[in-house]
Amino acid sequence: MSRRELTETEQFRVRIRIVDHATYAQGAAKNLDGLRGSAIAYSPNYSFGGIPAWLIEFDKPAKPWSTYQQPVTAFWFGEEDFVREA
Repeated sequence: MSRRELTETEQFRVRIRIVDHATYAQGAAKNLDGLRGSAIAYSPNYSFGGIPAWLIEFDKPAKPWSTYQQPVTAFWFGEEDFVREA
């Protein structure tokens, strides 16, 4: 996975809006959906399918969705799962 950090002028604000909850781990979509944050990095070929993805750093950490997990401060999303804010 190649990853590029975004400069401050390239960063943009988003609201998470997950299209298909079934594509996320059980409980993850529920805890991530609706969060707001900033895109801080980009990967043109993230994950298994080589899909483009953005690393979103949240304003407030997401609740953990598994027992031994810490609160989540950032997560990778495809463009279909967030809305850019003005």
